[in-house]
Amino acid sequence: RGLLESTIVVLLSDHGEELWDHGDFYHGHSLHRELCEVPWLIRAPQLGARRVRGPIGTIDLVPTLKELLQVAPEAGAVERDG
Repeated sequence: RGLLESTIVVLLSDHGEELWDHGDFYHGHSLHRELCEVPWLIRAPQLGARRVRGPIGTIDLVPTLKELLQVAPEAGAVERDG
């Protein structure tokens, strides 16, 4: 149907899980890499393949999608500066 050429697909997580990696289960007990570094993948027609190495977070999702969709920020909206 050609839908992928006009669709943005996002995969992300809000946190990871230890799963006994450091003797603990769940999350919220430490700041190990498994808990803090989570996947965030975006597939959009106008993006090429690249890896962003700087710190990003879920707070960046809406501004990123607005930029991809060419939607102006709302007046008075709080958005993270680049």
